[in-house]
Amino acid sequence: VQQYAQQIDNQAGSLMIVGHLPFLDRLAALLVTGDPSTTVISLVNSGVVCLEQKPENFTLAWYVIPEHLNNT
Repeated sequence: VQQYAQQIDNQAGSLMIVGHLPFLDRLAALLVTGDPSTTVISLVNSGVVCLEQKPENFTLAWYVIPEHLNNT
């Protein structure tokens, strides 16, 4: 995840990353805390996370899992 985090730091503007677990859990943890083994959020299949880049790190803006959506 270190290599991807470095590429993300070099990107300008918004970026969407689509992937699988446990890679995305580790990437989010690294971006938010600097440690890929720290649990920041427990992603589930079909979950969506929005991180916002701040000058020194990323913060969790919002998180949606299928159970949050009305299936009617």
